[in-house]
Amino acid sequence: MRYGRQLWEIGIPNRSAEEFRHGDHYWQWGLYNLYPQEFPNDIDFVVGKSDMRRDWNYVQPPRPDGKGGWKNTTWRIRFKMDQRPQGTATLRLAICGRPRRPGGCRPQRPADR
Repeated sequence: MRYGRQLWEIGIPNRSAEEFRHGDHYWQWGLYNLYPQEFPNDIDFVVGKSDMRRDWNYVQPPRPDGKGGWKNTTWRIRFKMDQRPQGTATLRLAICGRPRRPGGCRPQRPADR
């Protein structure tokens, strides 16, 4: 169920990742190891400019930290609004297969950039 006007959407709500980078062959072992080379600065997706088939990866893997461990990656979504909305807004996320690692979402106001 959706409430109000939808501003943007990344992906197709069909329980598949085939529209994202490598989503059409996600079963290929080790494909997630390409993430650091393909996205050296993590994801910085600009709504209306970026292409989800190229600029949004099918998986959000951790990045090797160089010390034998892992660190979380940061995925940014940038979008413009003509004016600040009044009232309550809803951010809807669909997350699949989250491991036992901390995850989170931190919205930023334009002044926070």
